[in-house]
Amino acid sequence: MTRGSGLRRAGRQVETWIGTLGFAATELVARDVTDQVAAGRVLVLAPHPDDETLACGASIARLIGSGGSVAVAVATDGAQGNHHVPPAELALVRRAELASAVAALGLDPHQVSWLGFDDGGLGAAVDPLADRVGELVASFRPTIVLAPWAHDTHADHAALGRAARTATAGSDVALLEYVVWAWTDPLHLLRDRLRHRPPAAGRGPGRRVLRRPVRVRAGDYLEVKVSALSAHRSQLGPSATQLGLPPGDGPLGAPILRRFLGPVELFTPSGAALPRPGRP
Repeated sequence: MTRGSGLRRAGRQVETWIGTLGFAATELVARDVTDQVAAGRVLVLAPHPDDETLACGASIARLIGSGGSVAVAVATDGAQGNHHVPPAELALVRRAELASAVAALGLDPHQVSWLGFDDGGLGAAVDPLADRVGELVASFRPTIVLAPWAHDTHADHAALGRAARTATAGSDVALLEYVVWAWTDPLHLLRDRLRHRPPAAGRGPGRRVLRRPVRVRAGDYLEVKVSALSAHRSQLGPSATQLGLPPGDGPLGAPILRRFLGPVELFTPSGAALPRPGRP
Protein backbone atom coordinates (compact mmCIF):
# COMPACT_ATOMS: atom_id res chain seq x y z
CA MET A 1 0.00 0.00 0.00
CA THR A 2 1.40 3.41 -0.98
CA ARG A 3 1.43 6.34 1.39
CA GLY A 4 -1.18 8.14 -0.71
CA SER A 5 -3.60 5.22 -0.73
CA GLY A 6 -3.04 4.75 3.00
CA LEU A 7 -3.92 8.39 3.65
CA ARG A 8 -7.04 8.11 1.50
CA ARG A 9 -8.11 5.00 3.37
CA ALA A 10 -7.49 6.72 6.71
CA GLY A 11 -9.48 9.72 5.51
CA ARG A 12 -12.43 7.51 4.60
CA GLN A 13 -12.26 5.84 7.98
CA VAL A 14 -12.28 9.24 9.71
CA GLU A 15 -15.27 10.34 7.63
CA THR A 16 -17.11 7.12 8.52
CA TRP A 17 -16.38 7.74 12.19
CA ILE A 18 -17.57 11.36 11.96
CA GLY A 19 -20.69 10.25 10.11
CA THR A 20 -21.48 7.63 12.75
CA LEU A 21 -21.12 10.15 15.55
CA GLY A 22 -23.19 12.71 13.63
CA PHE A 23 -25.97 10.21 12.99
CA ALA A 24 -26.03 9.18 16.64
CA ALA A 25 -26.15 12.81 17.76
CA THR A 26 -28.97 13.59 15.32
CA GLU A 27 -30.94 10.59 16.58
CA LEU A 28 -30.39 11.73 20.16
CA VAL A 29 -31.68 15.30 19.71
CA ALA A 30 -34.49 14.46 17.27
CA ARG A 31 -38.06 15.09 18.40
CA ASP A 32 -40.42 12.11 18.22
CA VAL A 33 -43.24 12.70 15.72
CA THR A 34 -44.35 9.10 15.29
CA ASP A 35 -47.97 9.82 16.22
CA GLN A 36 -48.24 12.83 13.91
CA VAL A 37 -46.89 10.94 10.92
CA ALA A 38 -48.92 7.78 11.62
CA ALA A 39 -52.12 9.85 11.71
CA GLY A 40 -51.25 11.91 8.63
CA ARG A 41 -52.05 11.85 4.98
CA VAL A 42 -48.56 11.35 3.59
CA LEU A 43 -47.01 11.70 0.16
CA VAL A 44 -43.61 10.00 -0.16
CA LEU A 45 -41.29 11.25 -2.92
CA ALA A 46 -38.45 8.98 -4.06
CA PRO A 47 -35.86 9.90 -6.70
CA HIS A 48 -35.25 6.21 -7.51
CA PRO A 49 -36.90 2.88 -6.73
CA ASP A 50 -35.55 1.82 -3.30
CA ASP A 51 -35.36 5.31 -1.73
CA GLU A 52 -38.97 5.02 -0.59
CA THR A 53 -38.09 1.89 1.41
CA LEU A 54 -34.57 2.82 2.48
CA ALA A 55 -35.53 6.19 3.98
CA CYS A 56 -39.24 5.83 4.76
CA GLY A 57 -40.12 2.12 4.78
CA ALA A 58 -41.00 1.86 8.46
CA SER A 59 -43.01 5.09 8.30
CA ILE A 60 -44.97 3.78 5.31
CA ALA A 61 -45.64 0.43 6.98
CA ARG A 62 -46.70 2.20 10.18
CA LEU A 63 -49.10 4.40 8.21
CA ILE A 64 -50.66 1.36 6.56
CA GLY A 65 -50.89 -0.41 9.90
CA SER A 66 -52.59 2.55 11.58
CA GLY A 67 -55.09 3.09 8.79
CA GLY A 68 -53.44 6.27 7.55
CA SER A 69 -53.36 7.40 3.93
CA VAL A 70 -50.14 7.21 1.92
CA ALA A 71 -49.07 7.59 -1.69
CA VAL A 72 -45.62 7.02 -3.17
CA ALA A 73 -44.25 8.79 -6.25
CA VAL A 74 -40.99 7.65 -7.86
CA ALA A 75 -39.30 10.22 -10.07
CA THR A 76 -37.12 7.91 -12.23
CA ASP A 77 -36.84 4.26 -13.20
CA GLY A 78 -33.35 3.95 -11.67
CA ALA A 79 -31.87 2.71 -14.95
CA GLN A 80 -28.39 4.00 -14.07
CA GLY A 81 -28.28 2.46 -10.61
CA ASN A 82 -26.03 -0.54 -11.28
CA HIS A 83 -23.19 -0.44 -13.80
CA HIS A 84 -23.14 -4.23 -14.05
CA VAL A 85 -26.56 -4.28 -15.73
CA PRO A 86 -27.53 -2.54 -19.01
CA PRO A 87 -29.83 0.45 -18.31
CA ALA A 88 -32.82 -0.82 -20.27
CA GLU A 89 -32.67 -4.18 -18.52
CA LEU A 90 -32.10 -2.59 -15.12
CA ALA A 91 -35.14 -0.34 -15.52
CA LEU A 92 -37.35 -3.42 -15.88
CA VAL A 93 -35.65 -5.13 -12.94
CA ARG A 94 -36.13 -2.13 -10.70
CA ARG A 95 -39.81 -1.78 -11.60
CA ALA A 96 -40.34 -5.39 -10.55
CA GLU A 97 -38.31 -4.84 -7.38
CA LEU A 98 -40.38 -1.79 -6.46
CA ALA A 99 -43.62 -3.72 -6.96
CA SER A 100 -42.39 -6.42 -4.56
CA ALA A 101 -41.07 -3.90 -2.03
CA VAL A 102 -44.22 -1.79 -1.77
CA ALA A 103 -46.35 -4.92 -1.55
CA ALA A 104 -44.22 -6.01 1.41
CA LEU A 105 -44.85 -2.61 3.01
CA GLY A 106 -48.60 -3.08 2.55
CA LEU A 107 -49.23 -0.75 -0.38
CA ASP A 108 -51.56 -1.46 -3.28
CA PRO A 109 -50.24 -0.78 -6.82
CA HIS A 110 -52.62 2.17 -7.27
CA GLN A 111 -50.87 3.95 -4.39
CA VAL A 112 -47.62 4.13 -6.37
CA SER A 113 -46.97 6.42 -9.34
CA TRP A 114 -44.04 6.92 -11.70
CA LEU A 115 -43.14 10.47 -12.73
CA GLY A 116 -41.17 9.44 -15.82
CA PHE A 117 -37.99 11.49 -15.50
CA ASP A 118 -34.56 10.26 -16.57
CA ASP A 119 -32.31 8.70 -13.95
CA GLY A 120 -29.39 11.07 -13.45
CA GLY A 121 -31.24 13.95 -15.11
CA LEU A 122 -33.31 15.50 -12.32
CA GLY A 123 -30.83 18.31 -11.79
CA ALA A 124 -31.73 19.69 -15.22
CA ALA A 125 -35.47 19.23 -14.69
CA VAL A 126 -36.21 20.89 -11.35
CA ASP A 127 -38.93 23.20 -12.71
CA PRO A 128 -41.00 20.52 -14.51
CA LEU A 129 -40.36 18.22 -11.57
CA ALA A 130 -41.75 20.85 -9.19
CA ASP A 131 -44.80 21.16 -11.44
CA ARG A 132 -45.42 17.41 -11.27
CA VAL A 133 -44.98 17.35 -7.50
CA GLY A 134 -47.36 20.31 -7.26
CA GLU A 135 -49.95 18.35 -9.23
CA LEU A 136 -49.57 15.41 -6.86
CA VAL A 137 -49.96 17.68 -3.85
CA ALA A 138 -53.08 19.25 -5.36
CA SER A 139 -54.67 15.89 -6.20
CA PHE A 140 -53.67 13.80 -3.17
CA ARG A 141 -53.87 16.71 -0.69
CA PRO A 142 -51.31 15.39 1.80
CA THR A 143 -50.78 16.89 5.24
CA ILE A 144 -47.15 15.68 5.18
CA VAL A 145 -44.64 15.19 2.35
CA LEU A 146 -41.55 13.03 2.87
CA ALA A 147 -38.88 14.03 0.35
CA PRO A 148 -35.10 13.94 -0.11
CA TRP A 149 -32.92 16.58 1.52
CA ALA A 150 -32.51 19.50 -0.89
CA HIS A 151 -28.73 19.54 -0.31
CA ASP A 152 -27.95 15.84 -0.54
CA THR A 153 -24.74 14.95 -2.37
CA HIS A 154 -26.57 12.93 -5.05
CA ALA A 155 -27.80 15.36 -7.69
CA ASP A 156 -31.12 13.55 -8.25
CA HIS A 157 -31.89 13.56 -4.52
CA ALA A 158 -31.07 17.25 -4.17
CA ALA A 159 -33.13 18.16 -7.23
CA LEU A 160 -36.24 16.33 -6.04
CA GLY A 161 -35.78 17.95 -2.63
CA ARG A 162 -35.67 21.41 -4.22
CA ALA A 163 -38.73 20.58 -6.30
CA ALA A 164 -40.60 19.49 -3.17
CA ARG A 165 -39.72 22.74 -1.43
CA THR A 166 -40.99 24.74 -4.40
CA ALA A 167 -44.20 22.71 -4.65
CA THR A 168 -45.05 23.05 -0.94
CA ALA A 169 -43.84 26.64 -0.41
CA GLY A 170 -46.47 28.84 1.20
CA SER A 171 -48.83 25.93 1.88
CA ASP A 172 -49.87 24.24 5.12
CA VAL A 173 -48.22 20.99 4.02
CA ALA A 174 -45.44 19.86 6.36
CA LEU A 175 -42.29 18.88 4.45
CA LEU A 176 -39.95 16.38 6.14
CA GLU A 177 -36.65 15.78 4.35
CA TYR A 178 -34.54 12.63 4.57
CA VAL A 179 -30.79 12.38 4.02
CA VAL A 180 -29.34 9.40 2.16
CA TRP A 181 -25.99 9.93 0.44
CA ALA A 182 -24.74 12.91 2.42
CA TRP A 183 -24.30 10.59 5.40
CA THR A 184 -21.26 9.29 3.50
CA ASP A 185 -19.90 12.88 3.39
CA PRO A 186 -20.50 14.17 6.93
CA LEU A 187 -18.41 17.31 6.37
CA HIS A 188 -20.89 18.30 3.64
CA LEU A 189 -23.69 17.95 6.17
CA LEU A 190 -21.79 20.04 8.71
CA ARG A 191 -21.04 22.81 6.21
CA ASP A 192 -24.71 23.03 5.23
CA ARG A 193 -25.84 23.27 8.83
CA LEU A 194 -23.36 26.05 9.50
CA ARG A 195 -24.61 27.96 6.45
CA HIS A 196 -28.19 27.65 7.70
CA ARG A 197 -27.55 28.61 11.30
CA PRO A 198 -29.92 31.24 12.78
CA PRO A 199 -28.74 34.84 12.16
CA ALA A 200 -27.11 36.64 15.07
CA ALA A 201 -29.05 39.36 16.92
CA GLY A 202 -29.34 42.58 14.96
CA ARG A 203 -28.31 40.99 11.68
CA GLY A 204 -31.56 41.01 9.75
CA PRO A 205 -33.04 38.07 7.84
CA GLY A 206 -30.66 35.18 7.15
CA ARG A 207 -30.88 32.01 5.16
CA ARG A 208 -33.34 29.21 5.89
CA VAL A 209 -33.00 28.39 9.59
CA LEU A 210 -32.17 24.81 10.44
CA ARG A 211 -34.89 23.22 12.54
CA ARG A 212 -34.62 20.45 15.06
CA PRO A 213 -34.63 17.03 13.38
CA VAL A 214 -37.51 14.65 13.99
CA ARG A 215 -37.78 10.89 14.22
CA VAL A 216 -40.35 8.21 13.52
CA ARG A 217 -39.98 5.02 15.51
CA ALA A 218 -39.50 1.88 13.45
CA GLY A 219 -40.67 -0.43 16.23
CA ASP A 220 -42.31 -3.63 15.06
CA TYR A 221 -42.25 -2.31 11.48
CA LEU A 222 -38.48 -2.68 11.15
CA GLU A 223 -38.90 -6.34 10.21
CA VAL A 224 -41.36 -5.31 7.49
CA LYS A 225 -38.87 -2.73 6.24
CA VAL A 226 -36.08 -5.31 6.06
CA SER A 227 -38.35 -7.61 4.06
CA ALA A 228 -39.21 -4.79 1.65
CA LEU A 229 -35.61 -3.66 1.30
CA SER A 230 -34.61 -7.24 0.45
CA ALA A 231 -36.69 -6.89 -2.71
CA HIS A 232 -34.35 -4.15 -4.00
CA ARG A 233 -31.59 -6.69 -4.55
CA SER A 234 -30.05 -4.89 -7.56
CA GLN A 235 -29.09 -2.06 -5.20
CA LEU A 236 -27.65 -4.16 -2.35
CA GLY A 237 -23.92 -4.70 -2.07
CA PRO A 238 -22.07 -7.86 -1.03
CA SER A 239 -21.75 -6.68 2.59
CA ALA A 240 -25.54 -6.38 2.93
CA THR A 241 -25.45 -9.92 4.29
CA GLN A 242 -24.02 -8.50 7.53
CA LEU A 243 -27.48 -7.07 8.18
CA GLY A 244 -29.53 -10.08 7.15
CA LEU A 245 -30.17 -8.83 3.61
CA PRO A 246 -29.44 -10.76 0.40
CA PRO A 247 -26.12 -9.98 -1.30
CA GLY A 248 -25.87 -8.14 -4.58
CA ASP A 249 -23.44 -6.06 -6.63
CA GLY A 250 -25.16 -2.73 -6.07
CA PRO A 251 -24.06 0.45 -4.24
CA LEU A 252 -25.73 -0.10 -0.87
CA GLY A 253 -23.25 -1.75 1.47
CA ALA A 254 -23.49 -2.40 5.18
CA PRO A 255 -22.02 0.97 6.29
CA ILE A 256 -24.81 3.04 4.73
CA LEU A 257 -27.54 0.44 5.26
CA ARG A 258 -26.92 0.51 9.01
CA ARG A 259 -28.08 4.13 9.10
CA PHE A 260 -31.50 3.03 7.85
CA LEU A 261 -32.03 -0.24 9.70
CA GLY A 262 -31.99 1.16 13.21
CA PRO A 263 -34.79 1.97 15.66
CA VAL A 264 -35.85 5.24 14.01
CA GLU A 265 -36.17 7.03 10.67
CA LEU A 266 -34.81 10.58 10.73
CA PHE A 267 -36.10 13.68 8.95
CA THR A 268 -35.49 17.42 8.98
CA PRO A 269 -38.60 19.67 8.90
CA SER A 270 -38.76 22.31 6.19
CA GLY A 271 -41.90 24.38 5.70
CA ALA A 272 -45.17 24.29 7.61
CA ALA A 273 -45.44 22.84 11.09
CA LEU A 274 -46.48 19.23 11.47
CA PRO A 275 -50.20 18.70 12.02
CA ARG A 276 -51.27 17.60 15.47
CA PRO A 277 -52.43 14.00 15.90
CA GLY A 278 -56.08 13.67 14.99
CA ARG A 279 -56.08 16.47 12.45
CA PRO A 280 -58.05 15.43 9.36
